[in-house]
Amino acid sequence: MKNNEEVIKIITIKDIVKKEKEFPKGTIFAFVFLWTVIVTIIMFIGFDFSGFVSSFDFSDISSDPTYYNIVKFGIINQLIVTLIGSVFAIGVAQLSYSIVRGKGKELSIAFQVWTDTKIFKRTLIAILSIISIRIGLKLLIVPGIFLTYVFGVLSFILIDEDYHSLSVIETLKKSWELMKNNKMNLFLLQLKYFLPFFIFTLVFSIVFSILLVILIVMGISVSLIIILLLLTPLIIGAFVYSFYIYSKYYIALAIFYKQIKEDKTIQPIEEV
Repeated sequence: MKNNEEVIKIITIKDIVKKEKEFPKGTIFAFVFLWTVIVTIIMFIGFDFSGFVSSFDFSDISSDPTYYNIVKFGIINQLIVTLIGSVFAIGVAQLSYSIVRGKGKELSIAFQVWTDTKIFKRTLIAILSIISIRIGLKLLIVPGIFLTYVFGVLSFILIDEDYHSLSVIETLKKSWELMKNNKMNLFLLQLKYFLPFFIFTLVFSIVFSILLVILIVMGISVSLIIILLLLTPLIIGAFVYSFYIYSKYYIALAIFYKQIKEDKTIQPIEEV
């Protein structure tokens, strides 16, 4: 066997999905639901900032200050969303990784990571990765997609006690190292869990559109109330189904991270 050759234990996407079914997901479901409520509330508060943002006068820069007010509000909103996304990603990684390792499944575990002294470093690293991905998506799209998978397990590295001593740059490098030759595997894992949800959403949209056309052809007056009565249970069902899918996916992602971490830390076998 060649020098520095790593022994990689083979685990397929099918194996991960099969193993994911062995773990409880109720706590993650509750966390995703709770976080959705928190995000919704914060987003409504963020929209209330529009009046505050509009109070700034950029008329000396442009003859249309309203444009700059919209831009400023958009920037503030994006910063809020980025911060919320960082908090959520690290919290759910902490919880799902704890469940997979049999360390506990309490909801409080998702928030424990934010009570220690490394909160600011973790937040900084998470935000840097999110910003770099968004810049890549806006500029050329492909670099953004590439970085999305390079940092695909970054949240788990941030909560992993084995990597707490790493600096910001070292943490990003570790994510790059672990995801080397694993980006396609992560894509296939996401496809396995989210393709059914995409199909569900597509079918829902088509069915609802056909239903509206039928009502209109039949001469039935389609009021806003009727639309809301039809949409509300379907939207609620879609949200519940999405929570369920995310709960399963985060457990699978924790298994995926644990696997590639173990693979990459196996010592090379010297040539006999």
